[in-house]
Amino acid sequence: MSYSGLRAPIRATDGVARTVDGGRHWTPVWLNVSDAWLTERFNAGWVGNPLGLAVAPGTPDVVYTTDYGRTLRTLDGGVSWQAVYSTRAVDGGWTTNGLDVTTSYGVHFDPFDPQHMFISYTDIGLFASDNGGASWYSATRGGVPESWVNTTYWVEFHRDVRGRTWAVMSGVHDLPRPKIWRWRSPATYDGGVVRSDDGGRTWRVQNTGMRPTAATHILRDPEGTLYVTGFGRGVFKSADRGDRWVLKNTGIDGPQPLAWRLSRDPKGTLYLVVARRSDDGSFRNLGDGALYRSTDGAERWARIPLPRGVN
Repeated sequence: MSYSGLRAPIRATDGVARTVDGGRHWTPVWLNVSDAWLTERFNAGWVGNPLGLAVAPGTPDVVYTTDYGRTLRTLDGGVSWQAVYSTRAVDGGWTTNGLDVTTSYGVHFDPFDPQHMFISYTDIGLFASDNGGASWYSATRGGVPESWVNTTYWVEFHRDVRGRTWAVMSGVHDLPRPKIWRWRSPATYDGGVVRSDDGGRTWRVQNTGMRPTAATHILRDPEGTLYVTGFGRGVFKSADRGDRWVLKNTGIDGPQPLAWRLSRDPKGTLYLVVARRSDDGSFRNLGDGALYRSTDGAERWARIPLPRGVN
């Protein structure tokens, strides 16, 4: 049995208990837990007590548990538990065993070193590898605001300066899924831009001129101008390497555009994807998503009509 908030003499406790007499007596068996990277990075309280328990048929000493991010196993009836979702590598990083519970938004390769790469994740933030993906480590320890650690939506590199990297992060996860903004206004979302000059080892916030926002994408053009989508804010532009940002929403419909992704073609035209707001299957209304184009560096946007049947 998994439990949480159990009243105890000192403090409420979470864990797992075992009975061998049909429930007459219970013994706590969540005392010797050997976890992998998740507890090391976020502490055991992040995942809470198990949400699922599975006892091997005919072999009750073998039990698997699942929670908000892990799969653990005991082979001795709960005397000890071991993580089975990840293994520590010889270099101190971590490797997956194939049981990952999260969403990846992208894999990002350092233009100066293809062995150095990032994965932008929901819930567990940004992870990095220095050996081409053979092992991984958390890349949000140095300088990232604690409230932004949850999710990294995208990473962008400076193509001419080794080590210079930008990332967009937020405490709001799983965008653009409607469940996230259905009961909470995007105006309350936190997050923004961080910059690193040492390849992601340390970061500093670069949010001057940008209101708190769930920043979901960042793009750098060949001239060095940076663009960021703020979900519920619109498009921010910086002409000075991210030191100051200006909102550029001229031509974009609605007071809270759910700006999601940017792209740039070889001729310099910018394209903006605005996520749909409605989730009831309707379209051609105020809840529609949209595609916009700008030919002057986001100074003005024009909506691109979509063919009938494309929503």
